[in-house]
Amino acid sequence: MTERRAYAVHEAGHAVVAQALGRTVCAVWIAVECARGGAEIHTEGIALADGAAICWAGQEATDLLNVESPSRLAKGDWERFIGLTSRMDAKEQERLRQDARARARELLRENIKLLKALADALERDGAIDHVTFRRIVDNCAHP
Repeated sequence: MTERRAYAVHEAGHAVVAQALGRTVCAVWIAVECARGGAEIHTEGIALADGAAICWAGQEATDLLNVESPSRLAKGDWERFIGLTSRMDAKEQERLRQDARARARELLRENIKLLKALADALERDGAIDHVTFRRIVDNCAHP
């Protein structure tokens, strides 16, 4: 597997879980040459458990699809999770982390076809806008 594939699967994971949780995904992109990627997701008013699941979805996606990923890939997700949970003690953080990873894993398994299709598109094109994302979602929902 290439590093580009790892970034594509990772970012697709965030977008798929956000979609499954009813959030609007505006764009998803990867830029392997500068070790970056991202997903623009509307998260206003999001529940902590949902936000945490989205944070861990990238790592869970690479694990689920057995894609080896560079350790730096999830660094921003870890930092985001720590920011979300900064008022919790370590025990509460760990419990939420485990629950969030399990929830992300479950949602990704339920949406495996979408995960693979979105990762393929990201690997090929590097960026997906909202319209393209919706088209991929619709194609996966209606074979």
